[in-house]
Amino acid sequence: MNFGDAVLNVSIVDGWVSLLTYAGALIAFGFVAAKHLTLRWARFGALLFLGGAALGAGLVFLVNQLRVFGAPVEPGVWWWVPAVSGALAVTAANLVRARWWRRLLAVLAGIAILAAGAIGVNSAYGLNPTLGSLLGISTAQAVRLPPNVSKNASVSGDDPHRPLAAQWSPPSDMPTKGARGLIPGGIPNTVSNFAARTPEIYLPPAALTANPPKLPLMVMMMGQPGFPDVGPIADALDKLAAANHGLAPIVIVVDQLGAPTNDPLCLNSKRGQVEDYVMRDVLPWAFAHLAVRADAAHTTVAGYSNGGMCAAYFGAKYPAVFGNLVAISPEEFAGADNATRTLADVFGGNRAAYDAIKPRTIMERTGTYSDSFAVFTHGSADGTYGPGATRLAETAHDHGMATTLFVIPGAGHVGPALSGGLDRALAALFPRLGLLVGAG
Repeated sequence: MNFGDAVLNVSIVDGWVSLLTYAGALIAFGFVAAKHLTLRWARFGALLFLGGAALGAGLVFLVNQLRVFGAPVEPGVWWWVPAVSGALAVTAANLVRARWWRRLLAVLAGIAILAAGAIGVNSAYGLNPTLGSLLGISTAQAVRLPPNVSKNASVSGDDPHRPLAAQWSPPSDMPTKGARGLIPGGIPNTVSNFAARTPEIYLPPAALTANPPKLPLMVMMMGQPGFPDVGPIADALDKLAAANHGLAPIVIVVDQLGAPTNDPLCLNSKRGQVEDYVMRDVLPWAFAHLAVRADAAHTTVAGYSNGGMCAAYFGAKYPAVFGNLVAISPEEFAGADNATRTLADVFGGNRAAYDAIKPRTIMERTGTYSDSFAVFTHGSADGTYGPGATRLAETAHDHGMATTLFVIPGAGHVGPALSGGLDRALAALFPRLGLLVGAG
């Protein structure tokens, strides 16, 4: 790893970087707050701080009401933004009628305060653990795929009538953790022409052996804004694989957005041919190049937030392909955060056409699912997406899917909702995929 990647991979959620940043911001604020050691200045500075904090709170209120980022702001943001804006108001006063050196130090203080605010807001969301992820810069390296996996004719655990865990004996030199990173060369988009960012892949320890078993396949999509980051699910699966002889699904995390601010709704529309990308580009590539089981019972579509909606959509529409769906804190349907705009922009005001692509409508239209397994999760404090996830789970259950709903205590929509949701959902999925050692 080069120096640049090492810097980008430094944790900004906990550890020395965040502590130093917060300490530096406090010292900087102490400097600007002590511009004059008089009662008059103390009163004036307090009024500046309160005024700036009020402006910050108003900004957060506006962003929250307009759903600028597609979801309600996290509770921590309501504290961080007013605090930072108040501190900046006091800092700005140090630029007026001051000597050059105080102005310079005030500018540096403002930078320190902004940095602390950025790290604090990021920590409230809990989705960007490193500087690189916060800046949207991936440091993932290409993963070397096992050689000739599509030509492996003799593999362990190839009896479809027995759980894979009952057939697989791990070799002594099997790695203790899986491999994660970019798919070399990406996945060709020859059918869809969708401009997806390079997908990432997770290969569990069993897939890294000399004679790997054919493993289940999972296609996953992350939230918006975001990028195809395999890290959260790789962390969860490494823990499960360690307890189950290195077994876990091979996971491809694909990009259903094209860019952080885009939302093509996982459909074929004027915003992009995402459905064709997943179904006609990604899946054929995976079945041709990876040692995976191609039957529906061992194929899972998964997602978080916006990607969770995609998972519900694909799982509902294509049960013969995806026998399993995992939706972590999902949007209830495409464009749910601004349904009026989506209806007008994508469907030309055609309410029937819009309703037809909603996962619950598809489930109701399909009638009964003969062999579909579904897991839905949401945070107990997620008042925006939680009710929709519950309705999705209820409809899936009512139409024959073997459905489980997990509510993650104390979690909102991000951070613990993602990690806790993945832990619970994947543990429930392992027996279905025949990966749980000692089961049946």
